Amino acid sequence: MKRLTDKAWADIARAYAAGTETVAAIAARHGIDRGVIIRRAQIDGWPRRRAPSHAPRAPTERAQAALMRRLFNAIKTKLKHLETSMKSGKAISAADSERQTRQINHLIRSFETVTELARARDNAAGAAAASASAADAERMRAEIAERLERVAKAKEAGG
Repeated sequence: MKRLTDKAWADIARAYAAGTETVAAIAARHGIDRGVIIRRAQIDGWPRRRAPSHAPRAPTERAQAALMRRLFNAIKTKLKHLETSMKSGKAISAADSERQTRQINHLIRSFETVTELARARDNAAGAAAASASAADAERMRAEIAERLERVAKAKEAGG
């Protein structure tokens, strides 16, 4: 096995901690096996390798539109369950009613956040006219509001 100098080990330790190259690449550069580096790191207590920093990418318009559709469908499903349970006439507990209300509220807040992000992106891009995703968001918001009104009226009428 190749014997490395203290200077070489210091270089290996710096490269290992930086995390900019693989352990295999560091080992190949110094003519040793990667397991030797890993064992030395454990024995000497080298700091954990840092993950490479990648700036998060902004979601594309297509991804935001898909997210809005998924959230909208989740809201529609929750509202449908709520409407079905109200039409059945079966009493639900206060805890179940509270849980349903919180779930719908959370979905709607998430939907609002995504639509605000889409609006901000459109404004930053200098979009003169509202994008298709913004128009979809408004249509979805109107449908949700209409269904919530129906649920509220049915609840008032039922008791």
